[in-house]
Amino acid sequence: AERRSVEVTRNESVSAGAEFLAGSIELSSAPTGAEVWRDGQRVGTTPFAVSDAIPGTYAYELRLRGHHAARASLEVVPGRESKRTVALERILGP
Repeated sequence: AERRSVEVTRNESVSAGAEFLAGSIELSSAPTGAEVWRDGQRVGTTPFAVSDAIPGTYAYELRLRGHHAARASLEVVPGRESKRTVALERILGP
């Protein structure tokens, strides 16, 4: 975050601009091919990547048939890549 002050006198106009610096997300699973869900919507499969993520915290759920669902949170920082690999636990049964 950056702040700047500008003094403006009466009848003077000022314009300002800023460049947004995004981050990126790389989410993978073992085994690969899990569905990636965010906010109740399917957004892709692993390996999953977002190259222009707005900085902040993202929560995902990974689902793969025969495995327990898993959750993953990633913190996106401007100009950086956030990586996470999630090991999906196999459902044991008859």
